[in-house]
Amino acid sequence: VTSIGVSAFYGCTGLTNIEIPNSVTSIGVSAFYGCTGLTNIEIPNGVTSIGGSAFYGCTGLTNIEIPNSVTSIGGSAFYGCTGLTSIEIPSGVTSIGEGAFRDCTGLTSIEIPSSVTSIGDNAFYGCTGIKDIRIENGETTLSLGKHTIPQYSGYFYGTFRDCPVETLYLGRNLSYSTRSNDYSRVPGYGAPFEYLTTLRNVTIGNCVTRIETYTFYNSTGITDIVIEDGAKTLSMPSLSIPLETLYLGRNMSSTQFANMSTLTSLTIGDSVTSINAKAFYKSLTAENSTVTIGKNVTEIGDSAFFNSKGTLTINSNIDNFLSSEEGGFSGAKFSEIVVGDSVERICKFAFADMTTLRKITLGKSVNRVLTKAFTGCIHLTEMYCKPTTPPACVSTVFDEDTYLDCTVFVPDESLDKYQTANVWRNFFDMDVNPDYRPDHKLIYRIDGSIVQSVTLEEGATITPIEAPEREGYTFLGWSGLPDDMVMPDHDLSVIGSYAETITATELAVNDGDVISFPLAHTYETVNYSRTFSSADKWQALYVPFSIPIDTLDKYGLEVAELNDTHMYDTDDDGEFDQTTLEFLYLKRGATEPNYPYLIKSASAGDVTLTMTDVEVKATEETEIECSTTRAVFKIRGTYAGVSGAVMYANNYYAMGGGTLVRMANADSGLKPQRWYLAVENKDGSPAESLAAMMRISIDGIEIEESETAISEVNAIGQKHDEVYTLDGRRVNGTAALKSGLYVKNHKKLFVR
Repeated sequence: VTSIGVSAFYGCTGLTNIEIPNSVTSIGVSAFYGCTGLTNIEIPNGVTSIGGSAFYGCTGLTNIEIPNSVTSIGGSAFYGCTGLTSIEIPSGVTSIGEGAFRDCTGLTSIEIPSSVTSIGDNAFYGCTGIKDIRIENGETTLSLGKHTIPQYSGYFYGTFRDCPVETLYLGRNLSYSTRSNDYSRVPGYGAPFEYLTTLRNVTIGNCVTRIETYTFYNSTGITDIVIEDGAKTLSMPSLSIPLETLYLGRNMSSTQFANMSTLTSLTIGDSVTSINAKAFYKSLTAENSTVTIGKNVTEIGDSAFFNSKGTLTINSNIDNFLSSEEGGFSGAKFSEIVVGDSVERICKFAFADMTTLRKITLGKSVNRVLTKAFTGCIHLTEMYCKPTTPPACVSTVFDEDTYLDCTVFVPDESLDKYQTANVWRNFFDMDVNPDYRPDHKLIYRIDGSIVQSVTLEEGATITPIEAPEREGYTFLGWSGLPDDMVMPDHDLSVIGSYAETITATELAVNDGDVISFPLAHTYETVNYSRTFSSADKWQALYVPFSIPIDTLDKYGLEVAELNDTHMYDTDDDGEFDQTTLEFLYLKRGATEPNYPYLIKSASAGDVTLTMTDVEVKATEETEIECSTTRAVFKIRGTYAGVSGAVMYANNYYAMGGGTLVRMANADSGLKPQRWYLAVENKDGSPAESLAAMMRISIDGIEIEESETAISEVNAIGQKHDEVYTLDGRRVNGTAALKSGLYVKNHKKLFVR
């Protein structure tokens, strides 16, 4: 069979499942038309076309996988498939036919791959659930069909008119038909995203070079636009929208964002080199507005920020692009300016006559300020200077009144320099900058060589660099980075390391072997060998993979989880002399990797567990704590083992003969893949004498309710089914109890 013919299963409402053989290359027109009972279908890889109305009215269809071999989806192919909630259009599809997804009301998102060159009329007519549209980046223009209006011949809406879209990613240029705007009958121009009043977030990809005039006509809800970084200039019409946030990552061909009083956040990326005249004229007019200009802007047109307020952060060298008093900041009303640490020069007239300016920060690299840069800034009262060497200035940089009215804050180490430097010494009030934080070097090393050195301000957040790739190896990470990822008050070196990429499918782990797995890896088969010298004697278990309880049962093994510790004074002399380490039998589920357990066998001898599809975690020697009012008990796992000398010197306990014992001498150590117990005083100090005199036993408990002799926690007037902790506090029911021991109806209740 190479094809499913026209109307092959037309109207087969009882058909619920069908397997299409791999030999099929095409699905004919109306092949499964009206198969309302069909819920799932897998189209084999090899099918190249899905015919028109192939799955028309398959309302029960909830899932369908379209293979990459398909190049075209016919007209009305999925018309009325109301049960579909998602569908993935493969990257080989070049055309989507007329009405292909019409009335698919269950679809919530749609992604158009870059291979698609045309979408037919009414393709998404009636798709009233689509909230997210993603048109992938591509160099080929995408042709969009119309949304026809039957009652008005010759009139039409845009492609996605019925979709309550909230988020749009537009990665390609679009072509589509438009019509005249007829308010008396059908307002609008038939543009693809017009009248989408639900649309809030729009991202424009870096392949787009033009946005047509009416593309977003009357989509009055757009508040956030991201224009991705790129080298291509973008042509875009002015928008009448309540825009609040804009990321501008490319040069624009003309002014687009003037008179947007709602705009409060603007970020201009490092790919932008020029800002057009009046680009943001009378926009950003709120006092809390923020503007950030990237590092590579070399030109700002006249009145680009006329009437803009709030805070301006500028990271481009303010050198030549403001060469006249009618420069880009002419008429701007910023109250605060932050000159970034990458800026070296501030040119003449840069912020002249900005009468609203009250505060300015000069970045660490500023070394020169030219004439009249701050003249006319009559309300400037605070200047924070981060350069450790006073920037060179000419005498006309500031007005005379500024020397009296403005306080200059400088680095502590540079106060004397500023007080004696030309121009700076004219300021009447100068003090140490309380917010100044010095720079330090963060040096990345691999195999002893410096990979990269970066300069970070003390207290800055560290974002680690990406390590160079090595064929056949996996990067493990940078050791030496602070836990809080904050730059300390000194230079810092970190070391990168690699591990050979694991390709093996099988792993054998023998009991007692030293093991080290720097990477997690899933093996098809893991064989774990264990030796039991005695039957029914507990041993310590510490391995980097999970073991299902069913597997343990199969081999006659039991496993238990450590639960809690209790200390006792058995001879009533006022000193603790015995401790019980409580454990819990595990009856279901699986053990956790890198976690301490107890294990025992019903018979002595060697046991090899064979497990399939096992994820072996990176080996970690973790530690868990249990505590009493007197001591802290730390249970530590080891994959390398611990020498007898260390065990003996530190009074460590280990499993031996089925119970916990303290090493009597330094002759024998602890094998790998085990855990041991350390005892400390509550304040963290060593507890050598306490550990040396203490007997530690282990005691198992089951998950059950049983009679108990603990009578002192029985509450007076206790009601049926009330639950109490061992110290007599009542808790509300058993549904949310943490693991531990409780009293219920005068019986002991243990919760795992």
